[in-house]
Amino acid sequence: MKLLFLTFYYQPDLCAGSFRSGALIKSLQRKMSLGDSIDIITTVPNRYHDFCPDAGDEKIADNIHVYRVKLPAHSSGMHDQALSYIWYALFVFKTIAFKKYDRVFATSSRLFTAFLGSLASRFKRCPLSLDLRDIFVENMEEMFVGKKLRFFLPVLRWVEKVTLARASYLNCVSLGFEPYFRDTYLNKIYFHTNGIDQEFLERDWDVPSAYDNMIVTYAGNIGEGQGLHELFPALSQAYPEIIFRIIGNGGKKKCLEERVKNESNVVLIPPVTRNELMKYYEESDVLLMHLNAFKAFERVLPSKVFEYGATGKLILAGVSGYARKFVEDNLPDAICFDPCNVEQLKTKFSGDRIPTKKRTEFCRKYARTAIMDRLADDLLGK
Repeated sequence: MKLLFLTFYYQPDLCAGSFRSGALIKSLQRKMSLGDSIDIITTVPNRYHDFCPDAGDEKIADNIHVYRVKLPAHSSGMHDQALSYIWYALFVFKTIAFKKYDRVFATSSRLFTAFLGSLASRFKRCPLSLDLRDIFVENMEEMFVGKKLRFFLPVLRWVEKVTLARASYLNCVSLGFEPYFRDTYLNKIYFHTNGIDQEFLERDWDVPSAYDNMIVTYAGNIGEGQGLHELFPALSQAYPEIIFRIIGNGGKKKCLEERVKNESNVVLIPPVTRNELMKYYEESDVLLMHLNAFKAFERVLPSKVFEYGATGKLILAGVSGYARKFVEDNLPDAICFDPCNVEQLKTKFSGDRIPTKKRTEFCRKYARTAIMDRLADDLLGK
């Protein structure tokens, strides 16, 4: 099989799509037969403007090649993101123009990588496999309310419809997506979630705190979807004795900076490498996960829940819908609260230190290697 693998983000970029794609390639590499090959077409790391490690085209193995395009300078705005995807699409078609493939695989959160996969599969007259990590159209419907951009929604719905119609295989990272896609996708839907990477499973997280103050850490994107700008400064003011570390970047970081500029117990840290991130986790007493109070986010399952869960640290989860059900079912020692509802959290979280716990069954069940092995088997038809 000659597989075309499309992913907008790929290692060493820092995001869920990059980590997922890297793990899947490792699984595919172990399972490939003689004569199989993979072309990975992606971008030079660009998830955060303040974390841009050098990376170019590379050969992972004799039969696995990575092709990268350097995108024009951009921010997190819709206009810049659209131009970046167009630039990526042009590079994809230039790269595959004279090549033959047996299958196209696209992993996508913002729909357009999936749409690009559908166009590439038509161009190459081969089947399409999709891995969807978000429901882009539903998110946009909620965010565009009352805005001029809402007039683009019919176009987005059409893009979603033709993309799904082309797919012969559809995987979703959250069971919460099933009701949305069930009526529009007639074939069977698979569910291979995100998971826990090996470096998290091999680390000893039971390290005594070296700090007098409790440390609560949030790591990830700082955007409209995470709603940290709605959570702070109310959260830091409710627990003045706790140090809050927020690691990452995103479209709402400047707004968050403005809101916490007078909060002495809030520390904003730029994106860091995974090894550095694990050190921050190790120093933390509590890990914070939060999604904004949007109805569309009631279907999602944040990838952070897996690495947070692997540490055994106490988790504060400001989530609703499927994510909340997943946390309550799989991490019953976590503290769940309604998004942005600090008053509710205060009734559940005293601010006292809680010892690290072993979550052996959770780590076994959601080891990324096993999950990606099953997805690799699907793609290779095994």
